[in-house]
Amino acid sequence: MAINICDLICWIIYGFITFIFLIARTNGEIRGFVLLGELIGFVLFRVSISKYIVGILGWFFIKLAYIKQKIDGLFYLYFHKLEKGVLKTIKYVPKIFKSIKKFLKSRLKLLYNKLNIIDVKRSLNETETKT
Repeated sequence: MAINICDLICWIIYGFITFIFLIARTNGEIRGFVLLGELIGFVLFRVSISKYIVGILGWFFIKLAYIKQKIDGLFYLYFHKLEKGVLKTIKYVPKIFKSIKKFLKSRLKLLYNKLNIIDVKRSLNETETKT
């Protein structure tokens, strides 16, 4: 499986290089010598250095998977703690809203009480007469 994936990646890179060559040198025309060169290159690659390239790419992907696993572990620890903190905070949100609601209701009664309005008008009149 790993050999197939590594070979696929190599041939995607080689295909891209061939595409760039075809665009730059032959104005995008597919010529027989280019296809013959690709075929000969494929055979020589499989016979000579394919094992080494696959080994290097396999090692690279194993190291990449190891690094990804370490990074995922760090993120898991961080976000797990963050999630616990958020869940603890969410528990208190209804209590906070209830206390705010109580506080606002008590202020509303105080503000719109008829006696308080009269007191406010009286205090305003007193401050106007003093100045």
